[in-house]
Amino acid sequence: MVRRRLAALDLSVDLVVLDPARDRAQPEWSPAGPRLDALPEINAAAALRAAELGVDAVRRRRR
Repeated sequence: MVRRRLAALDLSVDLVVLDPARDRAQPEWSPAGPRLDALPEINAAAALRAAELGVDAVRRRRR
């Protein structure tokens, strides 16, 4: 589905897929308390992979 949408939008991007069973990282500790997002280990892995690829920002569109 993602590939079809990227093609429909004619976006020139590299799609990087993380595997929740394999790609996990320890999320950073926060003095604000526990993270409430789903699968913080996967989000931390996504941030690490983005940094490795030189991505300056990873954004999530809010509805």
